[in-house]
Amino acid sequence: MYVLALPNVKKVLKGLVLMDTAPDESGQDDYFKYCKANPLPEMDALQKFYVNNKTVENLKNLTLASLPSIFTPAGLPAGLLLFEKLPYNVESCEWSDKHFDKTYKALWVPDNIPTLIFAGDQDHIVPLTYFKMSQDFQKPNIVMHSVQNAGHFPWIENSEQVKLLFEEFLTRL
Repeated sequence: MYVLALPNVKKVLKGLVLMDTAPDESGQDDYFKYCKANPLPEMDALQKFYVNNKTVENLKNLTLASLPSIFTPAGLPAGLLLFEKLPYNVESCEWSDKHFDKTYKALWVPDNIPTLIFAGDQDHIVPLTYFKMSQDFQKPNIVMHSVQNAGHFPWIENSEQVKLLFEEFLTRL
């Protein structure tokens, strides 16, 4: 999403791959509805605790608790393994929440560079449908793919299909 919010970047790109992103922030309500319909037992308590105690450890705990809504059941063990090792940054999360997440809209659309857009077929955060519904992104230079058996991180859950998508994209470049 950040790259689509920076129109000057298009001047230097030869190609673009967008993974698990969206053309705007409009899907946030859909994700919140999904979370409400599929509640995770400890999320409410961890969220409330984090709001009042914004530490790296609490952000990590909140993120780890949210992973069942981000990964498929089959991909969850690999997701946990990765996310337990990641660095966390409260300040960047707070900045994004205040200045970006709620107002994001793509400020440019790739007009002539080869572009690959993909998302997991079980991504509840930003499913590929948001790009498919956007008339702005229906262009011959833009190819969209749904990665099978994957949530928000398809390169972790179905790396073989993602590898094939990149190989196909590189031939277009």
